[in-house]
Parts: sequence; structure tokens; C-alpha cells
Amino acid sequence: MTKLAILFDLDGTLTDSKPGITKSIAYALEQMGVRGVKADSLGWCVGPPLIESLAKILGAEDDKPEKALHIFKDYYSAGAMLDNRVYEGVLPLLDNLKNEGMRLFVVTAKPYCHTIPILEHFGLKAYFEGIVAPERVGDSEEKAPLIAKAIEQHRLDPNACIFVGDRDCDIIGANTNNIKSIAVLYGYATKEELINAKPTYFAESPQQIATIIHKHKTTNKQNKEKQ
Repeated sequence: MTKLAILFDLDGTLTDSKPGITKSIAYALEQMGVRGVKADSLGWCVGPPLIESLAKILGAEDDKPEKALHIFKDYYSAGAMLDNRVYEGVLPLLDNLKNEGMRLFVVTAKPYCHTIPILEHFGLKAYFEGIVAPERVGDSEEKAPLIAKAIEQHRLDPNACIFVGDRDCDIIGANTNNIKSIAVLYGYATKEELINAKPTYFAESPQQIATIIHKHKTTNKQNKEKQ
């Protein structure tokens, strides 16, 4: 029987990375001559491709967004990426799913150079069979092709996959790849944003993610037995 594969977003789903990301964006903007932008006002930048968010602030002309992105990378890599925490309930969730024999993956728009150190620092990396992320800062961060890459690279059955994420781009990426999705309500999106993206399920906590996955697994098993 095909094992259920759970694909997790990172920022806003497994960890609360907002403080380090927004602080780094504010620093990059200041270095680019944009003064007075408070980190607390930049939460909307967490999740979508950062180059797009920087272009909205700086304008897309010249290479300002690219320059800001590299300033961000250097500052974030120097230590701000660890201004972060694992959401309460995530470790028991991963233990539960792992013990149930499910295949666990991370699929994130955060590049490998940041994703791997964060997962290792917080003791999360060992839970995951695979990690799919952009190779470098500035590479494509669109979630749909990253999910497609995970499915192809790890030979996953789309009918036995669930994507768990906190932004509309996560849910849209899952829908594009015809896989089920769980939109988490404790991350960085508004509920309206997630409703519009049309997820399969909503979860208010990591504990509820486990409940949804187990119910989904049981329902699928019952439906197959009826066939």
C-alpha cells in the first residue's frame, strides 16, 4: 500500500521565522536608502517570493530588488535566520506522523543555504526524508514547481500527498499539482486569503493537523475497501 506523504512548508508552518526575516528586510531597505520602515510592518513579505515583495517596495526598475535581496541574504545568514522558533505542537506532530509510517518532506521557497541550518539548529532535519528548496538566493521561489519537483524527485503518488502551508501560494501550488492541502490558520496569512485559495482542509493548530491527516487516511482506506 502506498504510504501517505506529507509535504510541509517551513516559514509560518513549522517555525515562526517572522522576526528574523522582517528584521533582515528592514536592514536591507535601510541600506538601500529607504528609511523608517519598521520590521513589524513587513509581515506581509513572509511567505511569497521575497524578490517580488522587494520589487513592490523599491520598484522593479534597475536592479534595486536584486541588490536588496543580496543585502538581505548576507544579514540573514549572519545570524538573523535563527531569530526563529518552532511552533508549539510541531515536534509532537512530526513524532506522531513519523511513528505512523508516513513519509515527511519539506518544500519551501527558502533557499537551501538557509533551510538546512534552520532545520538542523532546531532538531527538525532528521524527521524529513527529503527537502526541496531553491538552490540559491534569487532562484525561482514559486511553490507550484517546487511541489512538482518534490513529487517527481521522490516518486510520490499525487493521490497520496497532502501539502501543509500557511499562505495562498502554498495552497495554489498544491491545487496546481492536484494534491490535497491543509491551510494552517496560525501562520502569516489572513483567513480570507486562505479561503480564496480553496484548500482541502483548515487547521488551527499542529494538533489539528494530525487529526485531519488521520481522518483523511481512515476515510481513504474505507473508500478503497468499498471498491
